[in-house]
Amino acid sequence: MLPGTVLDQKYRIESRIGSGGFGTVFRGVQLSLDRAVAVKIFQSLAATARPEELERFRREGISACRVNHPNALGIIDSGVSSSGIAYLVTELLEGHTLRCELAEQQRLTVPRAASILVPVCHVLTAAHAIGLVHRDIKPDNIFLHRGRDGEIVKVLDFGIAKLAGSGDGTALTGARQVIGTLFYMAPERLRGEPHDGRADVYSLGVLAYEMFTGGSPFTADPIVEEMTMMHLNMPPIPLRERRADVPEKIEGVIRAALDKEPQNRPTAEEFAAIFSGETSSAHH
Repeated sequence: MLPGTVLDQKYRIESRIGSGGFGTVFRGVQLSLDRAVAVKIFQSLAATARPEELERFRREGISACRVNHPNALGIIDSGVSSSGIAYLVTELLEGHTLRCELAEQQRLTVPRAASILVPVCHVLTAAHAIGLVHRDIKPDNIFLHRGRDGEIVKVLDFGIAKLAGSGDGTALTGARQVIGTLFYMAPERLRGEPHDGRADVYSLGVLAYEMFTGGSPFTADPIVEEMTMMHLNMPPIPLRERRADVPEKIEGVIRAALDKEPQNRPTAEEFAAIFSGETSSAHH
């Protein structure tokens, strides 16, 4: 995609922002409103897709991605251009991902972690209520957006796995992405079993553990090959052994989220409830 390209006479592509598992994201302009947007181009899909896949993409574009919530990335449009390019148009965010913040801070304070986890839980609660599973909760998919009135936590890539036509969200990603995701993947997904929102809660447990300790719940420095076996068989290292200042109730809910059996995990709403009292001092 060259800067200056116009998709469907509606969106002008400008500079490249970055790329993820499913394609490349560009800054763009919605011509009718002269407003800045982000345009995600699904190269892998468009390059190899059959007409019926593009047609399904066209149909599912909005429905698969529409989790209407202030903490979910706002979807504006999706389609397939006349030249066969599948694209998704979203609000344009300014700021950085949680991955960038963790790279800089290594470990977050309890209030800071809570200020990020609670909005993520609220989005997941809304999604799970309509039967939508995110399937790829990880620091790369949580964006700390600088809004007009301060920070807004945004969950990215909702429904992208479904939109791109793969059941588990791994088929179209490169090897690196699959590995990145494996770090957060629930045991039932690794076994190829049916799964629901509780698989997201497991990923949330891994994420929260990483936010507090800078590492995996199973070992300080996991080798990819071992990760699957750890998710399936190993109990997590107690959080407070690695980070004594984390309150017991928080250790408890993270431990419950990491339970191998989905039915023993809290809901996203219950997970949020444990953290919600911790956010008050997040920005002070």
